[in-house]
Amino acid sequence: MSIRQAFAALLGRRSLDEMLLVLRRSADLFFDERLPGFHLYGTDICLEAEAHGMRNYVVPPFVLHNSINIKWLPMSFWRAYMYLRRKWKNRLPILTPCTKIIAGCTPIINHILTTCWSSIRGKNKPGCRVTNPESFYVERLAPTIEAFKHKQTYHEEH
Repeated sequence: MSIRQAFAALLGRRSLDEMLLVLRRSADLFFDERLPGFHLYGTDICLEAEAHGMRNYVVPPFVLHNSINIKWLPMSFWRAYMYLRRKWKNRLPILTPCTKIIAGCTPIINHILTTCWSSIRGKNKPGCRVTNPESFYVERLAPTIEAFKHKQTYHEEH
């Protein structure tokens, strides 16, 4: 897929994960320093952009988020959740890559109950880091990407 094709396939989004965010300097957007911790700042900056009449997009390149997985979302995540819930109360519900921010506390309670129940049953096991991202890409993702390209080409032709 060429760069031109990748940008032609931009997808509009209201919230993004914090993997990679690109902002135009001229957009005059700033990260909220009052947001506790480092969670959900991607969602917050996207909502700031929307509030200023801008749009947010996902560019579909391959990126491997090779982090150490966790069993459940930490308390620092839920503090950020509560902060955004107050800050953007007039924009609720907000769907994020991890959860849905709503007026009530249902997502927090559901997450706690679900992860606890999964842990009790032995089903809540975090994944592991990929030791060789290049081989992971070649062996697992390249065939998927090729299938996606083929499907996209088919739809363009028909």
